[in-house]
Amino acid sequence: MRVNTTPAAQRGFTFVELLVALLIFSFAVIGYAALNNRLLASQWAQQQRGLAQQSVNFMVERIKANPAARGCYAVLAEQLIAAEVDPTALQCQAFGTQASQASAVDDVAQWARLLAGEQLVVAEQAVPILAEAVGCVAELEPQRSYRVTVVWASSSGGAAPADCAPQQSATRQYLSESAQLDFAQLVQ
Repeated sequence: MRVNTTPAAQRGFTFVELLVALLIFSFAVIGYAALNNRLLASQWAQQQRGLAQQSVNFMVERIKANPAARGCYAVLAEQLIAAEVDPTALQCQAFGTQASQASAVDDVAQWARLLAGEQLVVAEQAVPILAEAVGCVAELEPQRSYRVTVVWASSSGGAAPADCAPQQSATRQYLSESAQLDFAQLVQ
């Protein structure tokens, strides 16, 4: 006959040790979930910044492609609130030919649809990728230098640029992307 010399209190895990291990494991799972949530938020912010840069580049290329009606872009998109644009109300008659003016009007209308999110449709509804998006084309020097800016609401960021500010609330933070276009350097 074999005699067990180990006391009963020292065999296996106690209930307290099991609860402590479960508590440590639950903190690890919560930490992983919080990290995953931050990574997703960061990925979404980077995707928004990339889309904003694409929309800035879209308008820069349109201005470059239509030099006869450059001034129309600054007039039509001085402060373009994407969700409030009526494409039929856009008009420019001061620069270029009728064809170049019509092209500028069409470009600005497409830019407004891009900023408003009409390229992404879910359940027959346009989904804005950039919340409260505002697009601005500023003429820095007449017919020579332009700045194209896109501003959107974000959970992180700061104040919107003064020359392209959406209807702000005190608690809102904004991010912006911009590009400057100088035709004097392009001609040389």
